[in-house]
Amino acid sequence: MKDSHILIIGGTGFIGKELTRTLASNGFSNVKIVSRSEHGVDVTNCASLDDHISKADVVINMAGLVSFLKKDQRLLMAVNYKGALNVLKACEKYGKRLIHISSSAALGFGDGVINEDFKFDWNKYKFLNYSYSKHLPNAAICNSELATNIIYPPLVVAPGDKTNTKKLIDYVKGKKFVFAPPGENGIIHVKDLCEAIVLILEKANNKQNYIVNGENITFKNLFSAIQKKGRVVKIPKFLGRAVYTVGRILEFFGLSVPSESLFLGFKKRHFSSDKIKKDLGFEPSHDPKNIN
Repeated sequence: MKDSHILIIGGTGFIGKELTRTLASNGFSNVKIVSRSEHGVDVTNCASLDDHISKADVVINMAGLVSFLKKDQRLLMAVNYKGALNVLKACEKYGKRLIHISSSAALGFGDGVINEDFKFDWNKYKFLNYSYSKHLPNAAICNSELATNIIYPPLVVAPGDKTNTKKLIDYVKGKKFVFAPPGENGIIHVKDLCEAIVLILEKANNKQNYIVNGENITFKNLFSAIQKKGRVVKIPKFLGRAVYTVGRILEFFGLSVPSESLFLGFKKRHFSSDKIKKDLGFEPSHDPKNIN
């Protein structure tokens, strides 16, 4: 296994870079990262995938677009849905194992605990473009005769990250008070996520899919942990529809208001990592709130 050729598609972001370090520290020396910007590998272009995937033993697909803006609907479907299917087809063509990095958003939301078998009625929520685009390819991956695993991480953070973490800190840090939606979400430190990916690479059985969560936390408590000194005001839950509607209107008039984020901010998403803990012995060891 340590000598396997590991191909990471779309791994030039902070998660991919950390995964490369984690693989190296665990003895994996034959690791290659490819991306559209640096190598011309575009998951929406099947021809760009063949040469790289044909030479790999295991493909880790991290390629994806994160956007909660309505205007990006077509691009989300092209990258997160059709692009994921293109990677799957190329892996099937050459008989390569596929580890697909999805998102906990693909599992939906609900009042109870969400695990890998959670059933969610997407027919009512196709307007959640990012979440729906991450959900769509998973059935094809599960039904493929190929050796596959799907990983569902929640919000991934890390000190120094210029994307998810920076947006979170910029919204909260240094403010006298901030508003927090009443919902709940999972959050994980990038180091713990990458350790889990390596565990799945080394130990997971075929067709076993895993939620990889660090902890579940309300947005109020998360903002308070980052803010430390300022006041965090929880928005009443009954205002959820009004807030979402205002967001959609502002987005319609060209403002970059992530209406999907506003909608989900009022929902409970409590994710269980019991399966990966039981099957593979995973235990998160980094505090995802310590990101300042």
